[in-house]
Amino acid sequence: MATHEAEALRELYVTCQDQQHEYESALAVTGRAIRLQDAAEVYHQGSTLSVHHDALAEGQQLASAYERARGLLAWRYASAAMVLEVRVLERLVQGRDPLTDAEVAALCEEPTLDQLRQALSIHPEQCFADGT
Repeated sequence: MATHEAEALRELYVTCQDQQHEYESALAVTGRAIRLQDAAEVYHQGSTLSVHHDALAEGQQLASAYERARGLLAWRYASAAMVLEVRVLERLVQGRDPLTDAEVAALCEEPTLDQLRQALSIHPEQCFADGT
């Protein structure tokens, strides 16, 4: 495996790990915001003022938006890592030359749905140069 391929795979792996941890943290914040809002609804039953409830509802919406953004960010790097891994493995098995720096850099970006579909639909007979 070429050094730049290995470095890109390592970089994406570390990025994926960090993004996963941040996404899990965002999930915890959203869960806490939902529990606070639920508790406030019980506490403020019959109250004519909704300041507290409105503030908690807004906080829950912000937490949910943050969770969604973190999830999308995690997905971007996980899908890029998967596509790069498949391309490198395919290249190694077929005995082809290393990917260029530009190809590796492009594969570190969020893949298109077509790129994902291609990476996920590799058949074993396509992996070997001699067809075995």
